[in-house]
Amino acid sequence: MAQMPKSDVKSDTEGRWFEYALGIEVKVSRMGNPAFQTHIRNLAKRRARGVTQEDMTKSAVAHTIVTDWKNLSDDNDEAVPYSAEKCLEFFHDPDYYDFYRWVLSVAGDEDEWGIDVDAGNSSTS
Repeated sequence: MAQMPKSDVKSDTEGRWFEYALGIEVKVSRMGNPAFQTHIRNLAKRRARGVTQEDMTKSAVAHTIVTDWKNLSDDNDEAVPYSAEKCLEFFHDPDYYDFYRWVLSVAGDEDEWGIDVDAGNSSTS
């Protein structure tokens, strides 16, 4: 017999650091965490005409899934500080579509966030 493995709620909601590309690191939380769910519900309550499900998801991901980044610079090699608004700009810009797809992939990867069956605990990095 075994005890039910526990989720790593802190990591799921506060995020963990992942390398994106070219030395850029992004702090990503687990998809579907409580803050994400609350954000989606709040957006749905105030949903205006013309606001798509994708727009709501991008907003929720920018505000609750991506929580920080490091080593990101602009065209003038100036540091780009993290903000949910700047993250949302990247998500809406077709030139950075791969970044949005990568965040969704990392945040939703159950192998990354799920239970380590060998250890009997949540996987953590």
